[in-house]
Amino acid sequence: MTGLAGWLFADLLLVLFITAFATTTTPSAPPASTPKPTSADHPKATKPTPHQAVLVLVPYDFTLPLPATGILNANGGVTNGTTHADRLLASELKAKLARKGLVNRRAGLVEAFGWSPQPSQYATNVAEVAGLSFQKNLPLFSHVYLQSYWTSGSEGSVSLIVFFFATNS
Repeated sequence: MTGLAGWLFADLLLVLFITAFATTTTPSAPPASTPKPTSADHPKATKPTPHQAVLVLVPYDFTLPLPATGILNANGGVTNGTTHADRLLASELKAKLARKGLVNRRAGLVEAFGWSPQPSQYATNVAEVAGLSFQKNLPLFSHVYLQSYWTSGSEGSVSLIVFFFATNS
């Protein structure tokens, strides 16, 4: 019985605290609204500003075989994405985009995965150069945010997860 009385006393103090807190605090006044500038206030601001692009979080997956000549330089390092092999890889992606009806969409985020049986810098470099080749050779990828990774698989392929911006229609 004594334990029950202690809990009732604690509950009573909690109720009194909440009641006192609620009655002594006042809601703050809403912030004063500032008038929106008009075109008369800013003569150079007569054109409407474009809406910010919205990234659609529906991924599109692509797996592309690497060209036989390879897309890395002789040392296995990153190139600038403008070689003949890079253009072949970009044209392969463009064909796959056309089959899915995505050639008129603008890409916003690309996660590229270079395939290799073991984690390696080679596979990450393949993914990075593949992304660069798309940025340099396909206008819809020109301002894309690119992340390059390794994934387990036999060498000679690159996988992409692409997120596009919403269309204005």
